[in-house]
Amino acid sequence: MDSVVADTDSDRTAKGLKVHRLGKGPESHLVLGNLYLRQRKYEEAVREFSTAIELKPDNAMAHVGLGNVHLRQKQLEQAAACFHEALRHNSQLGAAHFGLGVVKLREKDRTGAAGEFEEAMRLDPDLPATHFVLGNLYFAQRQHAEAIQEFQDTLRLNPQFSLARFSLARAHQAVGQEAEAIETFQEGVRLNPRLALVHMQLGEMYARSKRYDEAIESFRSAVSIRARLTAAQIRLGDLLLETGKYAEAETVYLEALGHNPKRPVAHAKLGACHARQGRHDQAIAAFLEALALNPRQAEVHRSMGNVYAAQGRYAEAIASYKSAIRLNGGMALAYCDLGDAYAAQNRMDAAITEYRKALGIEPTLEAARERLAGALAQGETS
Repeated sequence: MDSVVADTDSDRTAKGLKVHRLGKGPESHLVLGNLYLRQRKYEEAVREFSTAIELKPDNAMAHVGLGNVHLRQKQLEQAAACFHEALRHNSQLGAAHFGLGVVKLREKDRTGAAGEFEEAMRLDPDLPATHFVLGNLYFAQRQHAEAIQEFQDTLRLNPQFSLARFSLARAHQAVGQEAEAIETFQEGVRLNPRLALVHMQLGEMYARSKRYDEAIESFRSAVSIRARLTAAQIRLGDLLLETGKYAEAETVYLEALGHNPKRPVAHAKLGACHARQGRHDQAIAAFLEALALNPRQAEVHRSMGNVYAAQGRYAEAIASYKSAIRLNGGMALAYCDLGDAYAAQNRMDAAITEYRKALGIEPTLEAARERLAGALAQGETS
C-alpha cells in the first residue's frame, strides 16, 4: 500500500496537517480525498476519490468517500447510489450502511435509518459514530432505555465524545434520572470545560432541582465562555431575579440587550425586573419596547396589565388583559387578572364572569376560586 507520512513538502490540509504522497496508487488518493473532505474542499475530494476508483474500480471505501461528499452537499440520491455501489463491491462494509442510514434519516425514514445503523453496528461494533446516531434516533422515538445504552456504548468506545455525553444526560433526564443526568453533565464539564452549552444544560438541571447557587454559577460559566450567548444571559438573569438579586439581574439583562437590542424577550425580562422593584414606569417602557418588536406576546400584555393595575390604572390594565386573551384564549391567569381589575372598579358581575372563565380553563386555579367566592359573597351582601 502507498503510504502517507507527515511533515514533508506537501499538500497542506486542515489544521495545518501536511501529507506527502509516495507513489501513485489508489490508497494515496483515498487518504487525500478524506483529508480534503474534512477541509470541506469538495471538488478536490471528488477528484481524489474518482481517481482512486479509476485506478481500482472495486475500491469500496473510495465509493464511500464519494458518497460522503454527496452527503455533505445534500445530494441524497447520488450519495445513496455511491453507498450501494460500495456494498456491491463489499457487502460487509459497515461504513456504507452507516452512510445509507444518514441518507434515510435525512429523508425522514426513521425505520429505514435504524435498520441501516443496526446493520452498520453489527458489521463494525466499535464505531462510536454509529452508536451515537442510533442513540439519537432512539431518543427521537422516545425509546429512552435503548438510547441510554447506545450513548453509553459510544462513550465506552470514545470517552472524549462530548456530544454523546450531552445526549446521554438528556436521555437520563427524560426518564427522571436527575442525579445521573447531573453527574453526566458534570463529567462533561470536567472533560470539556470550554463547551458553553454543557454549562447551560447543567445549569438548567440544577435549577430544576432548586440548587439555585449552582445553577447561577453554571450559567455564569456559560456566559464567561461565550459572552454573546444571549440565551444563557437571559436564563442567568431569570435565576438572579428568582433569588431576589434584582440589581444583578438587571445588569445581566442590560448586557444581553447590549449584544442583541432587537431581542423582545430581553426587553420583557428587564420589564419584569423593574416591576419586581416597584419601578412601574420603567417596567411599562420596557414592556412597550418588547411589544414594539413583537406585539404577539400574550404574557407581556398580561405583565403590563399587572403593572397598570398596581398603579390603579384599571382601564389600561383591562385593555392589556384583553389583548393577552385575544392572543392566548387559554391563559387562565389573564382571565383571573381581568376579573380583579373589574372587581377593583366594583363591576362585580363582570368580575364573576371572568373568574368563571378562568376556572373553566383551569378548574384547580385556587386564586380564581377564592376570588369568585369573594365576589359572589359581596354580591349577596350588596
